[in-house]
Amino acid sequence: MKKRSIFLTLAILICLLSACGRASSSGDSASSKQAKPLQSEEESTQTDILYAVFSAEDVKEYPIEYTGNKKTAEELAGELTGLTGLDFFITASKTDDGWIVDWAADSTLIAGLDDREQKEEFHFFDHDSLCWFMMDSLWRTLTENLNAENIYYTMDGGRELFFEELYSVNVFPSDIPYMGSEFYFAHADVRGDDEQDEQVCQPDAQSAYQGFWEYPDGTILEISNAGWWNTYMADEFTPFAGGPVEYDEEAVYLMNDDGSSGGGRAYFDENGNLIESGYVLTYLGLYR
Repeated sequence: MKKRSIFLTLAILICLLSACGRASSSGDSASSKQAKPLQSEEESTQTDILYAVFSAEDVKEYPIEYTGNKKTAEELAGELTGLTGLDFFITASKTDDGWIVDWAADSTLIAGLDDREQKEEFHFFDHDSLCWFMMDSLWRTLTENLNAENIYYTMDGGRELFFEELYSVNVFPSDIPYMGSEFYFAHADVRGDDEQDEQVCQPDAQSAYQGFWEYPDGTILEISNAGWWNTYMADEFTPFAGGPVEYDEEAVYLMNDDGSSGGGRAYFDENGNLIESGYVLTYLGLYR
């Protein structure tokens, strides 16, 4: 009888110890489950840097921290919008070697400033500075944060990005990656002999009329491959006139937007050198 009592007591003790072990294990598991979300949240903290590129020598960095998934190209553009007060409205699609970034028609880059109140830190007095700032800042922000090799710019649903007036280049082909303003300014006046000879040998006279020419007073005439002409002051940075062009075998005709020329024309020799010009048009009058 005593033996049965002892065995019964031992069985009860074993059951109690087993129950305590299960409760302890369950408690540890619950604590572990509660701790995991906190650890996961800490691990998902991201840090990106917004780049405001005023020039090659003047680049400001603005770190941002957030939790969750890595920001997309559109979200990074939205961060630039909030930072600068300018509308970086884009859509982006991934390619094998980077991103195609399409600027929306209502973005500030395409639509302009209008009468918006600009932030003091991001205030622009001329169209060119604004455009280069927006293109450079987004390009740098995306390449650095998304580890993108190339950024291809388009506009308004996939059209080639084009500006009526922009020094030193106003057309950005959709199949050539954007290179940054420093690159374009450095190559503004470069026309190699091979390139020039190739243009002259082509039967299309228009090809020989593309480039930059300097007048005796330092004024610059630019005729672009987009069928547009611009004139710049002697500082080579301040545009003061522009319009569409028409070509024939002898000359290029500098037109106003309404199709009138007012005598604006330029003649070139067989090597593509500017040899004579009539009046160069401006929106305020005529300039010889």
